[in-house]
Amino acid sequence: MTSANDLPRDEQYALVYAGICAVAAHCDGAITEDGVGFNGQDTAFGRRIASVPFEHWTDDVKVEAARIANTYQGQILAYTGIEIQKLPVVREAMGKDTNRQARDDARDFERRKEHITVNGGNLEFRFAYNPSLSDELKRHTMGARWNGAPEKCWTVPVAKQLPGFVAWVTDPALKFRFGAEVQAVLDRIATQTPEQVRAVAEKPHGYVLSGELVLSFPYNPTQKDAVKAAGARWEGSDKTWRVRLNDPRAAAVVAAARQVGLKVTTEVDVALGGAAKAEAVKLDRAGALVAASRVSRPSELSPEFLALVNQAISKKAS
Repeated sequence: MTSANDLPRDEQYALVYAGICAVAAHCDGAITEDGVGFNGQDTAFGRRIASVPFEHWTDDVKVEAARIANTYQGQILAYTGIEIQKLPVVREAMGKDTNRQARDDARDFERRKEHITVNGGNLEFRFAYNPSLSDELKRHTMGARWNGAPEKCWTVPVAKQLPGFVAWVTDPALKFRFGAEVQAVLDRIATQTPEQVRAVAEKPHGYVLSGELVLSFPYNPTQKDAVKAAGARWEGSDKTWRVRLNDPRAAAVVAAARQVGLKVTTEVDVALGGAAKAEAVKLDRAGALVAASRVSRPSELSPEFLALVNQAISKKAS
């Protein structure tokens, strides 16, 4: 069995990385003194180095991470099962002074974090609070929407953007950072024609199918949460949200969908009206039958009940 002493140094540091990430996941920012997460002096550093892949760690960061990992050996053991204090790289780092270069490297990690990422059919923009930049983003995009906690990002639907959007995003003055995946999306947007964008913009998100309202739209947490809260159910087989038209919640789902920018066809409104009328007739029929069961003489039967009887006789005769 391989002991900690026999592990290559980089594998030891990878275990340190796992431990630091586990502590960061439980950290509340040193708001409470509960023995969970990092303490005040390590909070920013620990969170910064845990937010990047291990491959990005510099040699200074590795040593500093090993030094502070010993402080959290109890938590690391509880969260990961790793006895961090037994690793030679951790023992070597014990007693060292704070590595200022490592702290600078961690701040640089944060500065170099990507501002734009891809999420399904959307680009997500994350940047420090800046009202002017937010206004610019809304001005240069179609359909941009702010998503609050926990996402805290601007969602921009890829299919609605024209090449001018790409020119704005890649303006060197903005200093937006993004990776190859975002660049590939931008390259695709650069070739989109107004006709293609218009076809997507005009395509309805909500329509009628087999007695149901069907909502189909690219993933958007705000829109998803709105229709779900109103009563729509997720249909995983075709990735749609659905509700029966005769469900009492159907009208609320339609209203919620429109409130968050989803386009619902007028056919849905017509179908909802028809479903409501059918439900009303059904209730009237039930009421007439219940009333008929309570009378003692034929002369007391209601006109509604007699109409139902005549209807049934006519259907049988035909």
